[in-house]
Amino acid sequence: RIAVLDYDVAGVLVYGADGRFERVIGGRGHGPGEFSKFASMDVQGDTIAIYDDGVTIVWRASGALIRQWRTEPCSCGRSPVLDGRGNLLVPASITVAGIRREALIRWTMAGVSTDTIVLPVRDADRAWLKLANGGMMHLPFGPMRIGVFDSRLRYIHGIGTEYSLVISAHGTDTVRVVHLSGDRPAIPPKLRDSVYAGLMKNRDIAK
Repeated sequence: RIAVLDYDVAGVLVYGADGRFERVIGGRGHGPGEFSKFASMDVQGDTIAIYDDGVTIVWRASGALIRQWRTEPCSCGRSPVLDGRGNLLVPASITVAGIRREALIRWTMAGVSTDTIVLPVRDADRAWLKLANGGMMHLPFGPMRIGVFDSRLRYIHGIGTEYSLVISAHGTDTVRVVHLSGDRPAIPPKLRDSVYAGLMKNRDIAK
């Protein structure tokens, strides 16, 4: 199946492998199985996970709700990650030695936290736009971050501006940070300006 999280449609759209629409899972709101338009999603097998600033929801692709629970809100701009072992990594903001740090908390599907992966300090040059409804979004061309599991189920988190990887194996607190060398190509001013001009026409941007 194919699961689509469309910001303009309430709910997760599920399609069959042949492209036929099957169902809508969840909806827009604050009740059971509901989330805002700024939610993020991950899919692993027949499991669909949504994280929405402190609300975590997990379904089967059939539409059956597995569990919904609350965690500490974190406007991290980061997606949940299903680890392939029946657990879910959820973004969080925690305090380490008096400093607020971004982290991923590993939860079981029973809503029990079992592990924490503390991520590298975020670079300070990230810029945000405020939306008319109170939400926030990153400006284009900001640093890209992505987290995936490799074939040995190690979590690898990459930060584009720093070329670094955070590798954490399942069931251990060992985290290895690898910094890679390299140059970032400059963004042509014409491309940058045209993207920003189009962005500022969006009616959701707070003027």
